[in-house]
Amino acid sequence: MFRPDESARITVENWATASLDTWQSAFWSLYGPVDRSFPLYDMMLQLVGDATSLAEAVRKREYAEALPLMPRIFSWLSNMVAKVAVQNDRYHDLGDGKSLSDIVWNKYPCICYTCGFERCDCILYDVDQEKDARGESEYERELAREERKQRQRHVVAEAQQNHTKPVALDDWAIMFEKIYGGVNRTRTSAEKTFHFLEEVGEVEKELRAADRMKAGAMPRHPLEWEDEIADVFSWLMAVFLHVRGHLDRANVFIGDYQRGLRIPPDRCAGQVPLPRFSEVVWAQFGDETVGLRCHRCHKTRCDMTITTDPGSIDNRQLPQEKYLIPRRR
Repeated sequence: MFRPDESARITVENWATASLDTWQSAFWSLYGPVDRSFPLYDMMLQLVGDATSLAEAVRKREYAEALPLMPRIFSWLSNMVAKVAVQNDRYHDLGDGKSLSDIVWNKYPCICYTCGFERCDCILYDVDQEKDARGESEYERELAREERKQRQRHVVAEAQQNHTKPVALDDWAIMFEKIYGGVNRTRTSAEKTFHFLEEVGEVEKELRAADRMKAGAMPRHPLEWEDEIADVFSWLMAVFLHVRGHLDRANVFIGDYQRGLRIPPDRCAGQVPLPRFSEVVWAQFGDETVGLRCHRCHKTRCDMTITTDPGSIDNRQLPQEKYLIPRRR
């Protein structure tokens, strides 16, 4: 069972190399004092809120606004998973308390979960049609679904033995680029963003189903909360890589344009450096002096209050708090 290492720190020296587990532990250290008592479903609503803001920014092609939203989504996802682990006696129906890295690796061990290939081939056949294939009876349909899941579990187990689990945050982005980079080049920004929002909605549906089963309002069945969390992370990477690809295409266009005009090299505009995911997260939460701090209250341990002193970075050094932040980050 995952236990966040609250001594873990993301600093200016290690943000580029820190593991996904270290990032998750650092976010729990930053927001755990609040999130221990913050209802899981309320955290889900915050994830939904930032996800819709991201979708709006991508729809408007406001990529400068989209980039800062991705780290916030990542932080909510990390702490939702950490909360289930830390308070597993309360949330054991959602899973046995795995880390985010284990949840993602259990579905995406350097392969596409659906087709089983290291480079996704799903575009060659209608995955949705296969999933919805109709048999002669509900029993036959359920049997077909279970057979498909058994095959997928076997392929995943084999892939976990044959591949090395990524460590650093950017290694995970590279893994998803290798798996889905080819097929995602044929998808529009709308398709990627809609699929990301679909998976966020699936997480919410799993939480609602868990509540209904606990209340006896629906028959008990295995929940797929962890699988849906993995899908949200996967499609978050897809949206990030789309924005990164947009910057890369802009660089190509600028270079071609300047060469076409025969502009001397010393007068050419420079290339925009392509951001790494860890760099985007650090830009949102990082401070060169103290490491991670809340992007809103600027404290190293968020307590949902703010102060009139913009330089305050630690709760122990605060003057009297002036305003109470509502129950959201």
